[in-house]
Amino acid sequence: MATEKQIAANRRNALKSTGPRSERGKAFTRLNSLRHGLRAKPGTLAAERLRELSQIRAEFLQSFQPEPHSRSA
Repeated sequence: MATEKQIAANRRNALKSTGPRSERGKAFTRLNSLRHGLRAKPGTLAAERLRELSQIRAEFLQSFQPEPHSRSA
């Protein structure tokens, strides 16, 4: 169990952990959870590239059966 001193220190540290504040910092960190491109939502790919990517993704998922990534909110 945490002591009162540890709890107070944790609360002080939590005040410093607010995440990025500038637009540049937010833009930089928005991709932190992207582990690889196979399960990412495509940005601007041509339709034929989307079909190819969808096929590669389907083969990957069937072959390796990765566990879903849980996101902390």
